[in-house]
Amino acid sequence: MPTAAPAAATARRSGRAGAVMRFGATGASAALLYGVVALALGTAYRWPAQVSHLAATAASTVLASSLHRRFTFRATGTASWQQGQTVGAITAVVGLAMSTLTLDVWRHLAPEADRLSGVVLVYAVNALMGVVNFLVLRRALTGPARGGAVRVASLRMR
Repeated sequence: MPTAAPAAATARRSGRAGAVMRFGATGASAALLYGVVALALGTAYRWPAQVSHLAATAASTVLASSLHRRFTFRATGTASWQQGQTVGAITAVVGLAMSTLTLDVWRHLAPEADRLSGVVLVYAVNALMGVVNFLVLRRALTGPARGGAVRVASLRMR
């Protein structure tokens, strides 16, 4: 007769896989918004590239943080909108700093390198920061593992 433990473990694994897929879909939505905002501000309003980049980054971060809270991690009952936005903003700033620093170091190490190599390097850093972002948001928005919380609650009741 099967026990509840293997079924629970399977549900957790499929839940994580679903969260990763929802994380990717949310990221794609935020990237699409980034492109639309950056292009609109740069072409229609002729904002400088860096200003358009920062405004588009801010808009896409707000969207992504909201979607991650509601859609990716389904944390509407466990985390406030402000908490989701704060964590999203912090990870976005860290990611922006890491990609900017990496690109600056690359320009000093390989001053003759073409732009494409810099873009590929920034994509690689952003991919790494995406993994970090997923882990940080999952922890911040859903809290510690539910099994531990249940164990602590049951110990207090005894």
